[in-house]
Amino acid sequence: MTEKLINVAVFWLPLLAGIILSGLGPSIWYNGDKIAALWVGFFGVMLLLLTGIVQIQAYIQATILQPNFEVASQQKSLLAWGNSPYPNLLNVRGEKDDIPAGNWNAPIFTIRNKTPVNAQDVRITWSAPKYDLTAVTSSNASNLDGHQVTISQDNFVLATPGMANGNNPFSFSVTIEKPFITRSAETFIPLSVWNTAALYFISTLPSEPGGRSEAYYFDLAIAWSIPENGKPSRFRIKAVATNTKPAGATSPFLSATIEFLVEPED
Repeated sequence: MTEKLINVAVFWLPLLAGIILSGLGPSIWYNGDKIAALWVGFFGVMLLLLTGIVQIQAYIQATILQPNFEVASQQKSLLAWGNSPYPNLLNVRGEKDDIPAGNWNAPIFTIRNKTPVNAQDVRITWSAPKYDLTAVTSSNASNLDGHQVTISQDNFVLATPGMANGNNPFSFSVTIEKPFITRSAETFIPLSVWNTAALYFISTLPSEPGGRSEAYYFDLAIAWSIPENGKPSRFRIKAVATNTKPAGATSPFLSATIEFLVEPED
């Protein structure tokens, strides 16, 4: 039964039951047809019982017969700015990834379903807090000394004299669609959403080795169409960067390790 039908039933069934039990049934009884009144009253009671069953069914559909997800980070990520062959692209990869120079792997997370109920037509939305990129990159951003940042609506360009510019797309929210999630699946922070964190980190991370950034938060929402009436699972993911650039090194411009902490939201 769809949510719309359930709402209609929960509204009309007790209303009809009240009319029958408090009006129609007693009227027939006092007019002398007590057997008919008895059956009419029985029908009214059945409507009340049916209302209860529909409400229980709605509760089961919304809470019990639904997926129940948990999310965990697979590994720390390494952020680098200034590595060849694309020095002005903000490169990210997992700390255990073995990939060629210049390639990247966005931070990956594991989704686990704690129930046997599969989710179909899944929408995974990654969001980051909106901030003023111009204000952040121009306010005491010592890591940006000697570099230039040009910001447009959905892209920021990092420029360093004598080197090729780097175009870094960014957005504060992206939705990824999956046909289904069974027992487990993987999801990743979309690169454009991740770049909002990367720019924040290179702009605010303390320049001394071992310096730690303020926390940057991502919001993760997992929604599905089947089973119906499911409440999206929501998580807040805390990211903290630690400066790993060796003291006195000129290359890369900045390197950092990113740790993630996943916090479910009620």
